[in-house]
Amino acid sequence: SVQSHFGKIWFSNILNNTKLLSTIHNYNFSFDRTKKALVVAAGPTLDIKLSEIKKDINKYFIISTDTAFSTLSKNNIKADIVISLDAQQVSQNHFYTNSKETVYAFDLCGNFSAVSHIADTGGKIFFFISGHPLSSLINNLTGKQLPLLQSGSGTVTIAALDLAVKLGFSEIKITGADFSYSLGKAYTKG
Repeated sequence: SVQSHFGKIWFSNILNNTKLLSTIHNYNFSFDRTKKALVVAAGPTLDIKLSEIKKDINKYFIISTDTAFSTLSKNNIKADIVISLDAQQVSQNHFYTNSKETVYAFDLCGNFSAVSHIADTGGKIFFFISGHPLSSLINNLTGKQLPLLQSGSGTVTIAALDLAVKLGFSEIKITGADFSYSLGKAYTKG
């Protein structure tokens, strides 16, 4: 079951991230709402859309999922925000490349190694919660009032969409959200 596999990982990450949260300022970012929000997921159709994104880059405020982040970076596309909620150690691998301009939005139960790496390299960190009971309790007790993002059944793309809505974007475009083996592949290149 998910609970038996992830329970200890979530608990550990929440406690470690809460300690880190007490030493950093949760980043408040400003952005241009006249742009269209572009939520970028890591489905195989992203490979086809990269040139279109580059062509219209100035039209978009880019919210990348953690899994799409390295693909965007390898194609010289800067994400304005990268969002991650996965607790597993493998999630750290998404953040070897990082940018000082990008905001890194992490679920409080997200992978602590990834969060601490971004903190150690001077990255801008923005924490949110997505409904884990311990995260909600800590949020209430600390008074930090981290935003609650809906993630459906734990899907980072849904959390990215909810963030775009809560940031007040009136136009939201989605790319790479295949949720299938489109083109015979599970993910985009990279």
